[in-house]
Amino acid sequence: MSRNFLHLIRCGFAPPPVESDADLLRRFIDHRDESAFATIMDRHGPMVWAVCRNTLPNRADAEDVFQATFFALSRGAKAVRHPERLAAWLHGAAVRVAGGVKRVHARRVRYERAAARTEADSPVADAAWGELLLAAHEEVAAMSPALRAAFILCDIEGWSSGRRRPGSGCG
Repeated sequence: MSRNFLHLIRCGFAPPPVESDADLLRRFIDHRDESAFATIMDRHGPMVWAVCRNTLPNRADAEDVFQATFFALSRGAKAVRHPERLAAWLHGAAVRVAGGVKRVHARRVRYERAAARTEADSPVADAAWGELLLAAHEEVAAMSPALRAAFILCDIEGWSSGRRRPGSGCG
């Protein structure tokens, strides 16, 4: 150590005491002290950010999880059972929130893949399919009433000559 530093310590100069996480959290809970919360963010923000960036490839998602983690702390600070372990609480909260975002993202990707059929998967392009259905319904509508009824029962509703519709005289 330098002589000047030792001299300052002997003369009564001491660095300001560093408040513990528990003290900062208590100040925030009891007085809604924003400077205490800012100190907590300054102290643990880099760790929370690292968790977010390491678990989520999308930067926007990581930013959302970072904010959600500290928002959860601001809303539920009283729920922190062991204030002296605030860093562990923040780490766990960030991991849980990031995991939820990853699950939602994976579910969305699965849904989008299932919903996004390529035109090669279907024999008729989706745009042309609507036109074909309209033309088919117009042709059915142009049939004679007896033929239309038989066509609808057999080909659209799935009735066959071996099955009788309850209450009808078809046979």
